[in-house]
Amino acid sequence: MSGFARPGTNRAMTGMSRGNLSTAMAGQRQGTSRPITSGGRLVRLGTASLMQQGDVFLASDKIIAKNIIKKKHIAKAVVDYLIYVESNFRVALEIASEATNSTNYQDWWWKARVGKCQFKMGMIKDAERQFISSLKN
Repeated sequence: MSGFARPGTNRAMTGMSRGNLSTAMAGQRQGTSRPITSGGRLVRLGTASLMQQGDVFLASDKIIAKNIIKKKHIAKAVVDYLIYVESNFRVALEIASEATNSTNYQDWWWKARVGKCQFKMGMIKDAERQFISSLKN
C-alpha cells in the first residue's frame, strides 16, 4: 500500500465492465473523458510541450547540417524525413552533401540521397552522376 487513496477508487463501477474499451476512455465522473494514465502528470507535460509546436515535427529551417551528421543514424532518418514527408530537398541536399564529404565519398547511401535530392530539384545530369557513383560503391 502506498498510503495514498483517492475517493471512488475502491468502489466497483456500477453497470460497466472494467475490461471494456468504452469504459476505459471514460472518466469516473459523468461528463469527463480523461482516461487513467500510468505515467500521470509526466506524460501530460511531455505531450503538452510537443503540442506547443503545432503540426511541425522538425523545424527544417533551423537545422545545421554539420551538427546533424555527427549522429550518423539520426542524420539518415532526418534526411529521409525531409525528402519523403516535408519535401524539403534543399535542406536534405545540404545535409546529404555534408555527410558525403565527411565519409570521404565512400558511402553509397549518402550519394544516392544526394542524387535523389538533385533529381527532385531538376538537376538531372548531376543526379545521374551521383547515382552512377553510388552504384559503383
